[in-house]
Amino acid sequence: MSDTVDGLRKAGRCVVAAIASEEFQSECSFRCLQRFPVGCCKIASLLYGRFITDNGAADGFIYVSGENHEPEYESHFWIEWQHVIVDITAHQFSEVTEVVFVGHDRSWHDRVYPKQQQWSYSSAMEFNDDYAQQFDADYACLRSYTDT
Repeated sequence: MSDTVDGLRKAGRCVVAAIASEEFQSECSFRCLQRFPVGCCKIASLLYGRFITDNGAADGFIYVSGENHEPEYESHFWIEWQHVIVDITAHQFSEVTEVVFVGHDRSWHDRVYPKQQQWSYSSAMEFNDDYAQQFDADYACLRSYTDT
């Protein structure tokens, strides 16, 4: 398990570095990624999930969306694998100090986003044609900026 967790952390750092690069941000079709990590947790997590799937880093992970309606509506999106949270955009929040959060501690996610829903990889990757084309283009761009 620790090898897989290390692989998820390494893949997360690789994806974060690629998405955060000026080159990627100038080429990506999802404009929200130009503000990474702010406001793009869903698409960034979907790209990361595709990356770890293609690289065989982890099987059986799930996507999780969380919501909070107080004081205003907020949502967030991350990945979990065998009760390990992998959140590549949590560092947008002042309470999180790690660039790639990987761990069993659910306290922050559960407190800030108490209403949570889980999605399988296949159901999260069901897109309409336009979205699928944008996603595939951004994923190809992401791959071009990673070293694997």
